[in-house]
Amino acid sequence: MTIAMAGLCPAGGTMLTVPEDGGGHMSTVHVADRLGIRTLPIPMERTHHVDLCALESLLARSRPDLVYLDQSSQLFPIDPRPVRQLIDAVSPGTLLHVDSSHTNGLILGGALPNPLERGAHTFGGSTHKTLPGPHKGFLATNDERLRDRIDAIAYHYVSHHHLGAVVSLAITLVELRDCKGDDYARLVLANAHRFAAELWQRGIPVAEPDLGFTACHQVWVKPVPGTDAAKTAQLLEENGLLVNKLGGLPGIPGPAFRLSLAEATRLGATEADVDDLAGIFADLMSGKTRDHEDDVRALRQRLSRPRFCYDYEDLRDMGAPVDMLRLFSSVTEAVSHR
Repeated sequence: MTIAMAGLCPAGGTMLTVPEDGGGHMSTVHVADRLGIRTLPIPMERTHHVDLCALESLLARSRPDLVYLDQSSQLFPIDPRPVRQLIDAVSPGTLLHVDSSHTNGLILGGALPNPLERGAHTFGGSTHKTLPGPHKGFLATNDERLRDRIDAIAYHYVSHHHLGAVVSLAITLVELRDCKGDDYARLVLANAHRFAAELWQRGIPVAEPDLGFTACHQVWVKPVPGTDAAKTAQLLEENGLLVNKLGGLPGIPGPAFRLSLAEATRLGATEADVDDLAGIFADLMSGKTRDHEDDVRALRQRLSRPRFCYDYEDLRDMGAPVDMLRLFSSVTEAVSHR
């Protein structure tokens, strides 16, 4: 985030960004302020979508240096294409950046469109959400001039890196390409929608049923009326389910649950697994006290190791060193008996 803003928007410049109540990241405006960048909120409509008419007027008035599309909490990713069309029409000097931190695995797996092909000048973000890699980040562009601007900033903002994490990210990207990463990305979307629909059928208040619940990996769930979100989160944890309880999810007053099906899918979750998970989740969300710890343990044992990646036989056929194969085998066995 810091490198993108510093490289694409000059100090003293103006940047439009998604407001927090539209799903924008809580830190974007604060980081921009420390960089000397003036920020204006992108006008939103129906919580999840850009108000294009109001944006056109804002672009014409403010002529910003950068439009920064960042959705930290999102159900329906913003399409850069109509935003870029407005920029070209009324403020052609403005750059468009998409912070795709949450959806990078879905984009690189081909389940969601590449922002560069939809008009963004640059895109990128973190590599440890739907892209199942280490805690790193990337920025991508097909414009050599912008590449050089970003490189010039990154050279001073990142003084060193950890080689092991770089190798780990490289393996993640190769596996996404060679180990059915397209299937993984497609299944994340299918599992997220199925999970949301199954919860809804069981009477759990899932956000945006009229819009189809979700178009990415995230599912937002409101507390069941009469229950307390904090106590529900504690009950879920006691039964082996860790959830992301947040306040301020767009359009939802009070705390709610921002969930993702990316990790379960990475572990090979099928429709039957998602249905089982939804049943357990719905039961606990409703405040029922029946112990589901054994059910969760049984589900976790079925989903005991990552899929869509190289396995022991692949590494052996590649000629991996014997010590590496021995280590891989022992770790896999330990995980399967956890």
